[in-house]
Amino acid sequence: MSANQKSFTVRVGEEVYQNASDKAKDLNISLTELVRASVVQFCTQSESRDEPNSQLVQQLENKDQQIDQLHQLLGMQAKTNALLSEEISNSRKLIDDLTRPKPSKSVWGKISAIFASS
Repeated sequence: MSANQKSFTVRVGEEVYQNASDKAKDLNISLTELVRASVVQFCTQSESRDEPNSQLVQQLENKDQQIDQLHQLLGMQAKTNALLSEEISNSRKLIDDLTRPKPSKSVWGKISAIFASS
């Protein structure tokens, strides 16, 4: 063992020991190499766990911003729809006024309109 390597003892149940031993034989490596590789992999995964979490937090923040923008757009759309509904209502009233038959004038009304225009 080199000077910069440390050792430790791990106690496990018989079933775990047998499973690890069988796995080491399947991989054609020693039990020590299997345990070493497992510890290294676990420690490496533990260090990189925070990185995906920060990425998820950033994605959630981006989604929150997108949702806020969507709410603003929906508010603007609701205002636009209200204005368009009012415009349609006013246009219908105007069309009704223009297409409604006008009461015919009496003879005296027609004569007075002729003199009024001259």
